[in-house]
Amino acid sequence: TGCFFSGILRAWRGFSSSLRTPGGYFVLSDGVLSGLTPEGELHFKTVHELTVPDGVRKIGKNVFKSRGLRKISLPQSVKEIDDYAFYDNKISEVSLSHVSKIGRSAFQKNAVAGKLELKNLQLLGESAFTDNAITEVEIKEDRPLTDTSARLETIAKNTFRDNEISAVTLPQTVRVLSEACFANNRLKNFPFREGMTSVGDGAFSGNFFSEVALPQTITQFGNDVFANNKRWIKITSAPAAVKDAKYASGFGHARTA
Repeated sequence: TGCFFSGILRAWRGFSSSLRTPGGYFVLSDGVLSGLTPEGELHFKTVHELTVPDGVRKIGKNVFKSRGLRKISLPQSVKEIDDYAFYDNKISEVSLSHVSKIGRSAFQKNAVAGKLELKNLQLLGESAFTDNAITEVEIKEDRPLTDTSARLETIAKNTFRDNEISAVTLPQTVRVLSEACFANNRLKNFPFREGMTSVGDGAFSGNFFSEVALPQTITQFGNDVFANNKRWIKITSAPAAVKDAKYASGFGHARTA
């Protein structure tokens, strides 16, 4: 009888472990991939491609930080990527249209190139895509009004800084463009619209603007918003929050009647 129960216990432990660490590489609990097993740590020292198991809904903080990953595949079940999850890798392409929450610096310091498509976001963290090679950003929102989950209202500080972005599409829900969110890109224009209320310091510094029209709904307008673009930025339409002033750096904007 003792041998019988001992055999059952060994089988149960093996079953539990296989649920917790599929393939022996990942630590999983309730759909959250929170770390790597010793086998996983060893495996990803030499293997630079990642396939996340189906059923994972969240990738935890720092899990794949600085691991030299070049290619990743995420199942449709993944809805959340936490802070620094893929920070400092060499990922050049990623599909994220099924992910609703992307944390701080989640993909900072990678090689993500071309068009980045995001959809139905609830959260887009600070510096999420800083220092990549993205050329176009498209964020769509098509949830019905009956869906009361959070909508993206803010492009956070440094979110898309230091890329190659020349085109941007944002949902109507976005109201705040935070500090340096699109700094150091290749933008010549931007989809400013009525309903936007705030533009942070240096939001579009280091781009290629020569003329912009700002919506009257803007009530907060930071310093050096268009610094290091053309020598002067011609403002064809602007609210009272936009002041006529040269920036300390010698660059600035001139408001026209």
